[in-house]
Order: sequence, then structure tokens, then C-alpha cells
Amino acid sequence: MNAQAIKVALVEDSPDEREALFFLLRGSPGFACVGAFSTGEAALDRLSALAPDVVSATESYYRK
Repeated sequence: MNAQAIKVALVEDSPDEREALFFLLRGSPGFACVGAFSTGEAALDRLSALAPDVVSATESYYRK
């Protein structure tokens, strides 16, 4: 991971979409996916250790 890369954590319940986003970030210069989670609860358990700059979460998580 490049020291200048923006560190992104993904929270997406769809395995296909989570994988697609992971590979999109992996192939994008300036970005690094530091974690990909299927639930918000799983992400919260690890986010402080991963220290992402950005967390991308599915909209449905905000509606609960």
C-alpha cells in the first residue's frame, strides 16, 4: 500500500457488490481497501485497528 493512498473500508451486505468494490479500489491508483465487511457490526469491531480514511457503507445501513 502506498503511504499516500486513501485507505477505504467497505461495508456491503451483497458479496458480489463487496467483491466488485474491492477490486475496483485495488485497481485504482491512490486508493487502498483496508477492509471489506458484510455487516456494520463486523466493521465496527475492526475499524479502530484498521484506521481507514473513508468508510463506504451501503445506504440500507442508514435506514435501520
